[in-house]
Amino acid sequence: MVVRSIEDIRKIINAIPDEWKNDKEMKSDVLFLWDGIDDESVLENFVIKPDIDTVKYVPGTILWSVDKKNVTKSGMSKIVGSKLYKQVTIGNVNTARKIYILMQEVHRGK
Repeated sequence: MVVRSIEDIRKIINAIPDEWKNDKEMKSDVLFLWDGIDDESVLENFVIKPDIDTVKYVPGTILWSVDKKNVTKSGMSKIVGSKLYKQVTIGNVNTARKIYILMQEVHRGK
């Protein structure tokens, strides 16, 4: 299980480039890392194709984006079924942004 504070989520959301979305042209995901693997060195365990994938480590997460036309060529597809896959919780950036909005509302007492 992955649990993050509102401050942790704020930092993650602020690190996601504004142009990243999950739509018909782009697939952008947030990989929430379990505490045991939460370190930038975890990137060494992923297949990242620099000509296709845009990947950033932000404490607690890996941000991953790829053009939809290249999804099947992306290293992201290699994660499913791997040992690492069992130590991340993956959501798209649209969902992550929505979760943050909901967290802000709860934090403000709405």
